[in-house]
Amino acid sequence: MEVIQFESENFKINQTASAFGGSSPPQPTMINPKCDKCKEELEEFGAILLSPPDNRGNVKKYHICIKCFDIIVKDIDFNSVGTHET
Repeated sequence: MEVIQFESENFKINQTASAFGGSSPPQPTMINPKCDKCKEELEEFGAILLSPPDNRGNVKKYHICIKCFDIIVKDIDFNSVGTHET
């Protein structure tokens, strides 16, 4: 068997595959995302932050660990009412 690995800055994929199409069924793909804020690998489920869609309808997807999520949420005052003026 052959182990296929792919890793980028934000996630890693490990998949066990049969090198020559053997009789064993394909193994599930494991994705180990890294937090886009602190760059640490997520040890448990965290949050996903989606950007607004661009003019082509594409969105950016960010993986956020629980610790960074808590920091981000503390910076947002959900109870304030106001405008987007700076």
